[in-house]
Amino acid sequence: MSEFDIHDLDVCVVCLHLIANGEFNDGTDGYGVWNKRYRMWETWPTNGDWSKEDAEAVMQERAGARPDDTLEVRPYGSALTCEIGQREIWGDDVRHLVAGSDCDEQCSRHEDPDDCESMELGYSTSDCDGCGTEMHGDRFRAHALIPVRR
Repeated sequence: MSEFDIHDLDVCVVCLHLIANGEFNDGTDGYGVWNKRYRMWETWPTNGDWSKEDAEAVMQERAGARPDDTLEVRPYGSALTCEIGQREIWGDDVRHLVAGSDCDEQCSRHEDPDDCESMELGYSTSDCDGCGTEMHGDRFRAHALIPVRR
């Protein structure tokens, strides 16, 4: 009997780096406009040079166009967004996420060697299992090793 419930995950590159290294910086740090009603980003910096004032100006413009939405200025970055998504999905179990495939020549989890997964899974249009992002892109193997007994 295993001491862990093992969940195979297909994760985005940002999740992979956060899980493996605890950090990721692609130059997107800055401020963005968060839509609390739809729980999604309205807009964010793509080059990391938005100040808080820039984001507030965009928020005012968006609020005027769509007054029913609840908008706020939040720090933004790919890593921050991914971390928030991981915590929403996994809660305290986020610390049990591990990067990589557990399959090798002596894999005992899979009866058929064709069921073994490589680290790189290729391009996908599916949501990331780590953070929930809907962005299409390359996916990588990771696992959630959730302890059975706590």
